[in-house]
Amino acid sequence: RRRVQAGATVIMSLHDLNLAGSVCNRLILLSRGRIAADGIAARVLNRDILESVYGVTVVCEELSHTGTLSVQLDPQNWA
Repeated sequence: RRRVQAGATVIMSLHDLNLAGSVCNRLILLSRGRIAADGIAARVLNRDILESVYGVTVVCEELSHTGTLSVQLDPQNWA
């Protein structure tokens, strides 16, 4: 197993927004093949942006014990 050297760039495709927000310095959110948002997690994992892209109500909050963002479906949407 090799480690990534400092200053290296790693490009990965993730579908887990919480994982992406916790391990990435920069996120690019795609919608229908186009860039919907680009930047740090706090800018991209934004309720308005995510609701617009995914068409569902979400709850975004910063976790006080880790400082990372948490993105969840709004429980009111559950059947």
